[in-house]
Amino acid sequence: SIFTCVQCIANGHKLLCIANLYPSGGGEADSYMYQTVGSEMITMIGEAIGVPVYRRPITGKAISIDLEYKDYTSKDEVEDLYELIKHIKDDYKSKGIELHAVSAGAILSEYQKARVEHVCKRLELKCLAPLWKIEQAVLFDHICRWNIEAIIIKVCTLGLDAKHLGKSLKELHDYLFKISKEYGVSICGEGGEYESLVLDSPIYKQRIVIDKLQIVTHVSSIICPVLYLVVEKAHLEPKIGFDPMEEIKKMQAAFPLKTLQDR
Repeated sequence: SIFTCVQCIANGHKLLCIANLYPSGGGEADSYMYQTVGSEMITMIGEAIGVPVYRRPITGKAISIDLEYKDYTSKDEVEDLYELIKHIKDDYKSKGIELHAVSAGAILSEYQKARVEHVCKRLELKCLAPLWKIEQAVLFDHICRWNIEAIIIKVCTLGLDAKHLGKSLKELHDYLFKISKEYGVSICGEGGEYESLVLDSPIYKQRIVIDKLQIVTHVSSIICPVLYLVVEKAHLEPKIGFDPMEEIKKMQAAFPLKTLQDR
């Protein structure tokens, strides 16, 4: 999602805020739509970027699970997204600011993209999905080249276990390509094979430094354990003299990413 925001800004859009849905009970929720691990860091991410954060607890469940989002009810987890985006749109409207679009980090998931588009259509907003249908090996390489410092905070697939938690995507670059060939793992983790937390990026004015972590076992298994990290303590370090827009221009010139619209 952070790299999606970076690409949206690179394409001329202005990031107004971050919207986050988090599990009402804390910890990990088995959602069809949302990454919930690491949600305790969202407020700090907003501070690192310098934009406000709007949050809402997830109260619904995945009820309408067909590819097309239809026959839904107010109790579906997608409706939590609708209510959150509606609140944000109304709040900005009250300040005389018009919200135009929502960014979506979907790469290949028709399921997720269809639901974000459904919400956007109902709210008369555009859905921006700059990473859509980009070949995953190409996308992963660009994420690393664009100085996205992301660490793995959840593992949920063959080939990944506790020793990979806290490692950066750059560190695991070759290994993720290896297990992708061996087990069919999504290199970018879009199938939930792993989740990540971005500690630094071209749009961060401050970098996140983690001071204390805790490993939580969600599902115990010798073959395929489901484990995740909880950040118990972290702080921000200012990037003195850093200009996000200049960094984005530099990255865009050096490593242009061709979107579906460009190809």
